[in-house]
Amino acid sequence: MKLNKSGRSSNKINILILVAAAAVSQHAWSQEIDSSVFAVPFAKSFSSENSLQRLQLAVQSVQTDLTVKGIIDERNALSIDQLVASDGVETTKFQHYFDGLEVIGSKAFHHMGRAGVQVRNVLSRFDLDTRPSVDLEQAASIARGFVGDRVLNTPPALKILPNGETGSARLIYWVDLRPEGAEAGRDVLLDAHTGDVIASISHHISIAPVHVYSGSSNIGIYPPPGMPPGSELTEDQERELMAKCQVVDPSGMPLMVNVKGCTQVVKHGRAVPTADASALRASRNSKSVVNYFYQNHRRDSYNGKGAPVVSVVHIGKKFDNAFWTSDLKIMAYGDGDGVETRDFTHALDVAGHEMTHGVISETANLIYMDESGALNEAYADFFGKMIANDNDWALGRKLFIKPNQNGFRNLANPGVLQVRMRDENGRIVSRPYPSKVSERFPSPSTCDDSNDYCWVHVNATIPGHASYLVVQAIGKSKAERLYYLTLTQYLNEQSNFVAAARATMSACSQIYDAATCAKVRGAFAQVGL
Repeated sequence: MKLNKSGRSSNKINILILVAAAAVSQHAWSQEIDSSVFAVPFAKSFSSENSLQRLQLAVQSVQTDLTVKGIIDERNALSIDQLVASDGVETTKFQHYFDGLEVIGSKAFHHMGRAGVQVRNVLSRFDLDTRPSVDLEQAASIARGFVGDRVLNTPPALKILPNGETGSARLIYWVDLRPEGAEAGRDVLLDAHTGDVIASISHHISIAPVHVYSGSSNIGIYPPPGMPPGSELTEDQERELMAKCQVVDPSGMPLMVNVKGCTQVVKHGRAVPTADASALRASRNSKSVVNYFYQNHRRDSYNGKGAPVVSVVHIGKKFDNAFWTSDLKIMAYGDGDGVETRDFTHALDVAGHEMTHGVISETANLIYMDESGALNEAYADFFGKMIANDNDWALGRKLFIKPNQNGFRNLANPGVLQVRMRDENGRIVSRPYPSKVSERFPSPSTCDDSNDYCWVHVNATIPGHASYLVVQAIGKSKAERLYYLTLTQYLNEQSNFVAAARATMSACSQIYDAATCAKVRGAFAQVGL
């Protein structure tokens, strides 16, 4: 984007950006279109032949929308960001820029479907000084100081983080740090004026062709036995450690995975003789997840483009969790602690949950903190249960060794499980998982590991319980269709609970009748949305 002498974009440039983006996006759409995606009603209107005409219509509709006209000026511009189509609905997403900087989660949406054309605006209004007080080197230093010395994956990026509730915004640096030694990659968000850290988010998110690797051998321990506290690895020691399949800490917690150092036991969906029961279950899980998204939503693997689904089993030592890592785009399974939990490959709903995080990162890309992060977890919970299709709303119940356990989260009755947390005085207290907005855990000033990134796994049960109520109201088939459409075409990176409920209602109006949507609205009302 070109800027004028004052550092602000001009109105003329706003329009040129839109038109140029339309031409570029049309070309990409023509090349990547998959006709199988459109084997649904109204498919003819989404043919590649008239894709440019539809994009031009989207641009014109958004440009003439009163809300958009009221915000576009010499500092604010829109550019086509993404074009998505499924289930008889085509959506063009427009990204908002302020002084040439991306405004996170601020978007205009143009939807075309059986209900006609919808223009939805999630555009943030604010005034902001976009000249940072903290420079790039200082931003990198602050981020490294917060999480430990790391190599930058990319230079710190200036962005704008709006607050829709207050009508304000913060100029931030988004600092993407590479995995370092035995630590996962991490995103650090910090205020570009004050240097305050807003969030520190791990690239590991814990609880196509299929490949499975075994992590039961070639394991490294960090720090190595006998290594004095505070001392650093030699280059040879670090090189040897990084060549391992995985690195764990002395307690068995997994710190790093290197797929190239692991033994492949399932290749292109076929097991080799050395594949054990865990590897075979992981392979079946991956195939079930891939088949679900393709058969129900015509989505080809987690990225929609047929990416291989890679899993690693036997992660850690007696590790009682599973995770999706966005650094490597793999699914990792622990063996359970053997006392409370068994091998995590036993639970298809947990596998479906974790791999859905991959789908989310390729679509709405909900930021993994606060309410957007809780929505990230809630959508993963919902699709995990849809994939398992086991008529049980407790996530991961099959992993528990003792009978009659309630799993990790219960979407039908969240309060049957307790959250152990530290209160403001540092004491360990227990509170039930919330089932409605009035029970929401409040967010601290900084979202990091110590508070579950502002309670993403905890507050997830509010929208999660709403999804259970939606299924009870309109049935599983209609609900999963509605939730997939909402996730892929109606949400943005910063969607909160209220915005997600409104987006769901807008999506509902495109595919269902008024009576069905009234039932969905009633389900959200029961949780305070």
